[in-house]
Amino acid sequence: MADFNVVNDIVMCPSCGSRNRIGTYATNLSPVCGKCGASLENLPGFTSSNDPKPRLNNQYKRDESADFNRLNVIVASIALGVGGVAILIVFTWILMRPEKPLPSSYVSDQGLKQISSVPQTTVPNTSSAQQAFAPVANSGSAQPQSPVSFGSQPAPSLAPQLAAPIQNRKFENGTLFRTSTLNGNGELTVINGLRTDATAKLIDRRDNTCIAHFGISATDTFKLTNLPDGDYKLLFAVGEDWDFDSKRFTCKRRASEFDKPLDFNTSTRSVGAAGYEVEYKVHEITLNPVPDGNVTTHDISESEFDKY
Repeated sequence: MADFNVVNDIVMCPSCGSRNRIGTYATNLSPVCGKCGASLENLPGFTSSNDPKPRLNNQYKRDESADFNRLNVIVASIALGVGGVAILIVFTWILMRPEKPLPSSYVSDQGLKQISSVPQTTVPNTSSAQQAFAPVANSGSAQPQSPVSFGSQPAPSLAPQLAAPIQNRKFENGTLFRTSTLNGNGELTVINGLRTDATAKLIDRRDNTCIAHFGISATDTFKLTNLPDGDYKLLFAVGEDWDFDSKRFTCKRRASEFDKPLDFNTSTRSVGAAGYEVEYKVHEITLNPVPDGNVTTHDISESEFDKY
């Protein structure tokens, strides 16, 4: 195989003056002018074929490191592109997936919600169910205007059932709810040391008639005067919330009767030549137990108390 000489010079032909670029040629050949064919050897700037010459093998060598880096860039670009496409597909699917429908009965009432499992086929008229909701001005939600019916049964009301407020009506201390003719001299003082109001009835034992029905407030005292002579029994009831129409307590009511009867009598006696004095019975009784108490009570039914 022949060797090659490499000349990178431009040489002018001495015969015709043409400029000739001398490149690689075989060592057994001589360069000549491309126009007139004159020999171009041994000219200034020309290197003889017999002189040693460097070999430029590196100009045909592949830069493997550059190729490897380029390959890495290409692979990384492909991976990023595939990952971006996958993320875009997932994001698009999330945005466009259909929303899960709510169950067939969904009633909203002032922030309260009820979700039941009533089948969709039980709604007789879809348009009427939709008309049950009308938008409210300046509000982001819809409020029901009428109850929604499911089949033949109306939807249950979601409004909270508020219990009726507990009343505790009271009477003034010493109120007389009923009296007969009081024209005597006897006096009865009733002390209510209990924490609840009480009413008392003074019953004539001769004919079981009530001559007085009166109220004694909690921790208060009342004096009943002008009681006629007679033998009486005293009943009392305690409780809360006095009903002025029925004249009875409506809450926590219980009744009792004193075991010892109360007798009232009046007497007169002469004093001096033309004078006299009157003596009459006075009773004071407590409804609550006291350390030095000397009477007892027993419970009676409400009907027993109310019959007088």
